[in-house]
Amino acid sequence: MELVQNLKQKKREYDYELIVKEMGLGYSEDDYFIYHGNTEQCNWVIHCSVVISQLANFIPAVLTIIHSKNLSFRLVKDIESANFVLQDKVGNNTFGQVISIYCPYNFGYSVLAEELKKITSLYNGPRITDLPGIGDNLYVEYQGKKPFHPDMWPFKVSLPKPFDEFKKVLFGKYMILNIVKEDRKGNVFTGKYITNFFLVKKCIIKQGKYLMWSDMKGRDVKDRLTWQRDLLDRLKYIVRVPKVIDLIESEGDTYLVMERISGDTLDMMLRGIYKERTWPELSSERKQFIIRVLTDILSSVNRLHDHGYIHRDITPANFMINKRGELVLIDMELCYSLNENYPLPPFGDGTIGFMSPEQKEKQTPSPAEDYYALGGLMIAMFTGIPPVRFHIDDKEELQTELFGKIGISPLVEAICKCYYNAVDERPDINAITQVISAISIS
Repeated sequence: MELVQNLKQKKREYDYELIVKEMGLGYSEDDYFIYHGNTEQCNWVIHCSVVISQLANFIPAVLTIIHSKNLSFRLVKDIESANFVLQDKVGNNTFGQVISIYCPYNFGYSVLAEELKKITSLYNGPRITDLPGIGDNLYVEYQGKKPFHPDMWPFKVSLPKPFDEFKKVLFGKYMILNIVKEDRKGNVFTGKYITNFFLVKKCIIKQGKYLMWSDMKGRDVKDRLTWQRDLLDRLKYIVRVPKVIDLIESEGDTYLVMERISGDTLDMMLRGIYKERTWPELSSERKQFIIRVLTDILSSVNRLHDHGYIHRDITPANFMINKRGELVLIDMELCYSLNENYPLPPFGDGTIGFMSPEQKEKQTPSPAEDYYALGGLMIAMFTGIPPVRFHIDDKEELQTELFGKIGISPLVEAICKCYYNAVDERPDINAITQVISAISIS
C-alpha cells in the first residue's frame, strides 16, 4: 500500500491533470494546458510563474485557493508542458504562465491577490517582464471589454520597464552599443570597455535573465553562464575560444562578458556560399574553403575529446571564422566534462537534426553524441541545407537525397553512418577525417 501511495505521489509531481481530477474538477484541454470553468467572461487574469523544480508543491497550494473561490483557471498539463511554457516555446504570449486565474466582473480582487501573495512569496519564478507585477511571481493582465484606463487598476502594480530605459552602461565598466540577439532568456549585446592600459576594446555581453533555464536540480541560467566562464578559461589552452573578460550579476540577472570576435559564423558563410547552388556547382576555391574549415572543426573536436570534453552542440551557428581565417568555437555551455562527470545532469538538449537519440534521452554523454552531430554538420556544409530538411531517420532515403545533392558516395555513406542509432557503428573522427581527406576538388 505504501509503495502504491509513493508511486501515485510521484506521478502527481509530473502529471498535473491528476491533481485536477482528484479535486473533482471538470476540465477541457489542448496540447499544453488544462482549462477549468469559463475563461472568457473575465475582467482580469492573474498569471503565476514558478521554477520547474518547485511546481509539485506550488500547484496544489495555488489550486486550493482557486478552488475555494470557485474561479476559472488555466494550468499546464504536465512537467513537459511546463518546461515548454517556462522556456517560451509555446508562443501565444504564454511565457511563464504556469497557472492563470480568471477573475470575473465585480470580484474581490484585492483579497485574492493578498492570499496569493502570501503563498507565492515562498516560491521563485522567472520574471514575466512584459506584464505588470502585483507580487512575487504574480502578474496581471486586463481582458475586460471596456477600454482600459490606468485608473482601473484594482491592484497595486509595478509596471514593466520599457527597453529604452535599459542601462546603457553596466557596472560603470561596459557600454552597451547594440542588441545582437533579443531573447526571453537573455539578450546578447555588443559593447565596449576600457582596459587597464586605457585602450578601448569591443566585447560581447551575454545576459542570463533571472531564473531562466531553471531545471529540476534547481540550476538556472546563472549556473550555465558560470560553467561557460569556467569552461572557456580551461579550453583556451586546447582550442581557440573567446577570451572571458568578466562574469557579473545585477538585479538577479547574470552577465558573461567576452571578447568580441571579428568575423562571421559558419552558418552565415554557408548561406552566402551556396545561394541555391549544389556542391558540384561550387568553385574550387569555395570547395577548398569548406574542406579546410571542416578539417579544422574535426581537429578541434578531436582535441576536446582527448582532454575529456564532449561538445554536445556541434552546429554551423556555433563556429566562427575570424578575420584571419581561423576557426573559433563559441557558445560552449552544453559541453560536458567526462573527467569530472560535470555538469550532472548535462545542461540542456541540443539542436534538432544534430542531437543524437541518447542526448534526447539525457543519457550520460559520450563522444558518439558528437559523431552524430558531425553527420548533421557535414550535411549543412556540403549542401547548404539544415539536416532537419532531410529524412535523417530513413537511412536509404537520406542516402538517395544526399547523393543527389553531393554526388560523392564515400562521403554520403559516412554521413549516413553518423546517424546510426547504434553508437558503436558511427564513424569516429579519424574515420571521418580520412573520408574528407580523400575528396577530390575539381
